[in-house]
Amino acid sequence: MIISDNEDIKLISQAFFDPFEYLSFLNDSAQFDTNFSAIDKEVLYQMACHQRVQNIGSHTKKILGLIPDLDVNIAERCSGHDGTYGVRKETHTYAVTIGKPVAKKITDNTDLVVSDCVMAGNHIAHIATQNIEAIHPITLVKMAYCL
Repeated sequence: MIISDNEDIKLISQAFFDPFEYLSFLNDSAQFDTNFSAIDKEVLYQMACHQRVQNIGSHTKKILGLIPDLDVNIAERCSGHDGTYGVRKETHTYAVTIGKPVAKKITDNTDLVVSDCVMAGNHIAHIATQNIEAIHPITLVKMAYCL
């Protein structure tokens, strides 16, 4: 949340968590059910830029690491999407150039692109040379719970 001297904003800020930050908190306090089913997939996890800046992207990596047989390859680079940057006609080419290094990490063995930023994940999948689906990492948790 926004850093502020306003006490109301501080109170609201303390009540909000990133979903994987919260799951990580539950896991650290032995309150998180990690009785996951195996997911035999290889995924490219793009740590969203906003999470790297807020130092919370590692929580997603930690929780995904608890899922048996899930092979998580990490890309700690910008996707190039940046809000509307990736969809505006005048900046789309630049967004593709910025995101190519992440898309090049996708191999023939990669089953899914995963990012906490849905727009970033979709952008990476769109510019990849392979036909690949992008999903939010909470979908993998849902799959691991067989939901």
